[in-house]
Amino acid sequence: MRILIFVITIVSILTSCKTTEANYRAAYDVAKARQAQQQTDDEYDKDTMRLLERTRQRGESTHVVGSDTIKVSTVFVKMTLGETDKVPRYSVVLNRFSQIFNAKAMCKRLRENGFPHAYIFESATPEYYVALSGSNDIAEIAEMLKQAHKAKQLGTKEGYPKVICSGGWRPK
Repeated sequence: MRILIFVITIVSILTSCKTTEANYRAAYDVAKARQAQQQTDDEYDKDTMRLLERTRQRGESTHVVGSDTIKVSTVFVKMTLGETDKVPRYSVVLNRFSQIFNAKAMCKRLRENGFPHAYIFESATPEYYVALSGSNDIAEIAEMLKQAHKAKQLGTKEGYPKVICSGGWRPK
């Protein structure tokens, strides 16, 4: 008797869980309708709207300074360790770290090896960027990039040095 009940239960479970194309289509239509509704409603709070706008502004640009072409990435950052409390508009970055102690160690090495203006800034994620130097004038960055190639033996990651433009992110 128990075996018969067990077999009937198993058969009913296996036959009742049939997925069909119609079921998938109905679920897809519901999901698309919800997505369209969410995009048309202004249910986003101010912080989310600011984040979305900053994400749209983020990107890369190219600047020509004399005979040099400089790629610049925009990142929203704040100063972590430096002589001032404000990140310059453009920074020559040698490395990026997810741990602050690694960034501090590299910044210390740079300062001990003839780069006294090295500093650290962070993004909202947070990622910690070690900058050799910075300026509000893009024309000065080309010269700083030449200095950055001298500092390569001090722990520069592949793909660096990079020029980061401060997008002006500030914490609340």
